[in-house]
Amino acid sequence: MRTRRVCGGFDPKSAHELGGALTPLVASAGLLAEQCPDAPGSFADRCVRNIMAGTQDLQAMISDLMDVAHYQEGTLSLEMEVLDLRAVIKDVLSLFGPVAEGKGLSLTADLAEGLLSVKADRQRMRQVLTNLLHN
Repeated sequence: MRTRRVCGGFDPKSAHELGGALTPLVASAGLLAEQCPDAPGSFADRCVRNIMAGTQDLQAMISDLMDVAHYQEGTLSLEMEVLDLRAVIKDVLSLFGPVAEGKGLSLTADLAEGLLSVKADRQRMRQVLTNLLHN
């Protein structure tokens, strides 16, 4: 695997190769989770879920590295549109709700009534919100 640096940044091809190397791990973790006969909360179940969470974290990091590399090369594209920010926030919160509940926490958002519009790239907005919640 190449670890070449380009202009003080990351080579998108290297980041892509990292993602490719992770793909079989993600697939295997998913298959293992489907085949795991143990009850939820058992040791095996917790191990499988840890593997899945770790591979998802690595995928997100690789995606971020690819974004940085594309930004540094001037090839990062944004698809700007008017978004209902409330809907995007609720969507991202719905992904983290079960994780929070599993830790005995409650995840809520106190959003103003009415349409909260913003012109942004939907994918990048979700990425920012996901990173904030994940951290």
